[in-house]
Amino acid sequence: MAIEFKKAITCKLNYTNIIYFEYESKEMTFKIDRHENTVLKSNNTAFDEIACSKQKWAKYKIISKYVGIVVLLNSKTLKPFVTLGETIKQGDLLCIIKFLNIDIEIKSMNNGFISDICVDDKTIVDYGKILFIIKSL
Repeated sequence: MAIEFKKAITCKLNYTNIIYFEYESKEMTFKIDRHENTVLKSNNTAFDEIACSKQKWAKYKIISKYVGIVVLLNSKTLKPFVTLGETIKQGDLLCIIKFLNIDIEIKSMNNGFISDICVDDKTIVDYGKILFIIKSL
């Protein structure tokens, strides 16, 4: 059953632009990193025979240098600036921190993809708080 689920998810993801997907439950873990080639990782040995080789990605933390309210949604489009698994380039806008009615744009320093979004929209962040984790391409 688990391998059927993994095959179905893999087939569905092939028709999307999602390049990073991770699923974890008590019964199984399942991760797909698609950058140059599909990279599948699993705790199921039968599925591992189908999987490609494991790759390591460098992680970069985007840390707040300001105290303020984090804004993750673009006020014009009402869509997030970035989403989990989205590929980003150096200089892409990740979020805005509002401080004393000033909008401070937080931009990516590296190319990669969003591995984790560590804050919620419209929450107060302190200096040194991790906002995003980016894995390099």
